[in-house]
Amino acid sequence: DYGDVFVATMLRIYQAYGDDAIGVVSADPYRLASDIYGIGFFSADKVALSLGLPPDSPQRFNAAIRQVLAASREQGHCFLSDRQIGAGVLELIDVNLADRLAALLAAMAQDNQLRVRQLTRDGEPVTVIHDGQQHDGRAEIEAARADVSFIAGQGDYLALLQDQSSGASESVFMRVDAP
Repeated sequence: DYGDVFVATMLRIYQAYGDDAIGVVSADPYRLASDIYGIGFFSADKVALSLGLPPDSPQRFNAAIRQVLAASREQGHCFLSDRQIGAGVLELIDVNLADRLAALLAAMAQDNQLRVRQLTRDGEPVTVIHDGQQHDGRAEIEAARADVSFIAGQGDYLALLQDQSSGASESVFMRVDAP
């Protein structure tokens, strides 16, 4: 039983995964949200829970983090702080990840599911997280520079922006005044 996923959607799943569909969906039901048009996080989450995935599983938390970052990207933002991600996950699945978030983010970064950057704001470190989508190195730097004000608010920022895939880098200083 795959929850509320309709027959037409089941057909799209079969067309995408073929005879391995049951195995693929059983192994990672959250792939549905990224692989199958018309299935979002909530449908994939229903499938996952109906397959017996525990509501407190790291797989569910990782999918929720990816959803929060993807939704942020769709709104035009390049990075979120860990605090913003935690708040987004709480709103999305009603789970407070405060004690687990740092470990989840570190593991996801290690698996190349997201990127973590360290910025400095008024002399204090600020950690920001990017969804890991690949960009041209210059575009990545321009996006990071444009979004520094979004992620942390008012203050003085110094950041070394570097795209690991292209090796492009740039040091950026920016003063962000109150709106």
